[in-house]
Amino acid sequence: MRWELDPIIAAWPPLELRYYTLLFGCGLWLAWRAGRRCFPRFELPPGDALPVLLWSSVGMLVGAHYLHLAFYEPHGFSDLRFGWDEERQSWVIGRFWNLGSGLASHGGALGAIAGLYLFWRWKKKPSGISFWRYADASILASVWVYPFVRLGNFFNSELVGRPSNLPWAVVFARYDAIPRHPVQLYEAILYSFEIVLAEWLAQRRFASLPEGVCFGGILSLHFTLRFVCEFFKEAQGVDQGWSLTMGQWLSFPMVFGGGGVAFLRWLMEKEKSAAHKYRLSEEKNEAGYHRH
Repeated sequence: MRWELDPIIAAWPPLELRYYTLLFGCGLWLAWRAGRRCFPRFELPPGDALPVLLWSSVGMLVGAHYLHLAFYEPHGFSDLRFGWDEERQSWVIGRFWNLGSGLASHGGALGAIAGLYLFWRWKKKPSGISFWRYADASILASVWVYPFVRLGNFFNSELVGRPSNLPWAVVFARYDAIPRHPVQLYEAILYSFEIVLAEWLAQRRFASLPEGVCFGGILSLHFTLRFVCEFFKEAQGVDQGWSLTMGQWLSFPMVFGGGGVAFLRWLMEKEKSAAHKYRLSEEKNEAGYHRH
């Protein structure tokens, strides 16, 4: 298969409308809809789905862009151009300011979590609702964004796979003439299974799990899938010759951090439950002692 679609639908310099933008927007809209369904199941106001989405989205864009610059394009921090270029007769936006270009999913996850935390701390902490309840509900809704981001990467002919002779290999003509793994589609398919899991958890299992377990577990699962898919992805310059890609190295803290949160929250709930049972047993024994 040969893929050479122009990723730009229309342009009004310095602005562009891309398929990536439309797909990203579609994913965010579906995440908001999922949040409206999911939040009441966690005894959260459904109206909070939109502000949570906005706070998390801003954090996601900022975190994704600046972590990308930090690990893939550090020179971008010094590219502060912004404004009309007389010589080129066009608008110029330097890499530092261009939040829509150069996004690392690891930074996006951290930024989204930071945005959610700020929303909770400033708006909801006084109400006594725990952060983990918002984190669980939010991650079950956010999984709707992931496949659409990778479809956007496919339309952009970016983050391409390694050379392949498989029947479904794709020639990304805007990149080179070599048949490659359509790794963006691999990821989109795998992330779609995360949606199935999230919907099942939201409908069937969330009530039986300690707060924070859904959040940590899905975060760990997502970056485990990302780690696996990186074996089919072309090196991105900074990781040429490495045994693992930069994406895989950055996935490690997300996998173990998410898994650690899930385990610790589960363990704390078990200890809390055991302590509660012990207190009830002691109270029962003491009541029986006084009766005698």
